[in-house]
Amino acid sequence: IKSQSITVTTNSLALTAAIGASGDSLTIQPLGTATTVGLGTGAGTLQLTQAELNDITATTFVYGSTGSTGTLTVGGAVTLPSTITNFTLASGGTIVISSGASITDSNASGTLTLQGNSENIAGAITSPTLVINASGSITDTASVNVGTFDLAGGNWSQNIPAASMPAFTATNFEITGGTFLRVTGGDGTSTGSAYQVFDVYGLQGMEGFLNSDFQLQNAIDATITKN
Repeated sequence: IKSQSITVTTNSLALTAAIGASGDSLTIQPLGTATTVGLGTGAGTLQLTQAELNDITATTFVYGSTGSTGTLTVGGAVTLPSTITNFTLASGGTIVISSGASITDSNASGTLTLQGNSENIAGAITSPTLVINASGSITDTASVNVGTFDLAGGNWSQNIPAASMPAFTATNFEITGGTFLRVTGGDGTSTGSAYQVFDVYGLQGMEGFLNSDFQLQNAIDATITKN
């Protein structure tokens, strides 16, 4: 299929030919308002496998819909092909990147956007640009390695002991909406139970908690975000 902008609304999909929307957009969204969606090996009534993903060319590809409350689950090692520039996972429910799963964007100029009500990142993310846009909670127990990180909405929360804290790397870190908490303990209610800040990302996230108490755990190197 070759076209400019394409929208496919369905609860079941089997791609047997390439879809090309080069320079334009492609949307594959569920028909039902509570249809579950799967990517890779992730479970869902509407599913898109890695092989099918590889057959897609689009400047912007939106998979899922914020109008559906069904969970969107990513399973297995998913690689976004270089033929997709901007890829969005969308759900009006929860977006789950399963434990042991991963998303790797192979487009050097690619942007991965997670747009959900809540988001559970238990699998690793690697992308030139990552945009997180949630209306509720965001939990992350897996590594994030990106060029640009933009928190556009939602409440990112990592309060995890140092030994278990997942790696997080971003050379350009932005909070344009929501709050970002990345600490290794405390609850911020007093100096005796202050949030324990240990890296530059948690330091920058303090702006969303100006009425809370924080304590630096160690010297912080901010050079990684100098760009």
